[in-house]
Amino acid sequence: MWTLVPSFGTPTYLLNARVYTIGRRDSDINLEEDKSVSRKHAEIAIAAPKSTADAGQIIKPAITVRDFSKYGTFVNGRKVDGVTNISEGDRIRVGLNDSAFIVRFSPCFFCTSGFSTADKQTFQKLVQPVGYITDSVPLCTYLVLKAVKITPKLLLALLHTRPVVSWTWVEALTKTHGALTELPPPDTLAWPADKELAFPSDVSLTPNPARQNLFEGDTFILLNKEQHAKLADLIIAGKGKVIDAYGDNDPLKDDPEQGLRSI
Repeated sequence: MWTLVPSFGTPTYLLNARVYTIGRRDSDINLEEDKSVSRKHAEIAIAAPKSTADAGQIIKPAITVRDFSKYGTFVNGRKVDGVTNISEGDRIRVGLNDSAFIVRFSPCFFCTSGFSTADKQTFQKLVQPVGYITDSVPLCTYLVLKAVKITPKLLLALLHTRPVVSWTWVEALTKTHGALTELPPPDTLAWPADKELAFPSDVSLTPNPARQNLFEGDTFILLNKEQHAKLADLIIAGKGKVIDAYGDNDPLKDDPEQGLRSI
């Protein structure tokens, strides 16, 4: 997501496939105190992303600025003439004074859990204005659920202190009109009323740094590849130790008592 970081004040978040106006008033980004800024001074346009990329293949949407003013818009000290491409780290100044922004790009990755194939296809289109899809919980910015259900991805997100949000939260974010000066806080998701879960009513999905050390000092013996596939990442994320007690690496195979003592 592209962000304009001002010389003073709060950053402005820009969604993809949008055009934002900068001006003294009645604009998406208002600079009311600077008399050298025209009512409609400039436009910043964010292109639609070419594709939804995974974490290793970020494709930044093109960003441009166009000037409509009397006193000019400048990129790195050069006056804008027509539509001008912008890159990360560029400094945009509008008018004659010190109304300026540094352009930053912070990719936003969404990982889904409990989605059907059809859900994933729909969500992939939904998320394009704000970010990218990844299947990796450690690399994601948010884990997205349609309903609270215990899955390995949800548990891994809690251990990695990733915010957990709903489909509705992402949908509301993508439909935001105008510029954003802050991202909405993650919505409050409650555990379903399922007696089999037997969870206390106050269990929260809010990121909790204490979970990062949940298994510290504990050793878990995994008896087969299936257990390793389901549990190893969770144990390691919580700072636990994994012992694979199967195959050639089984410490219990030849001498179970000695193997246990070594563990």
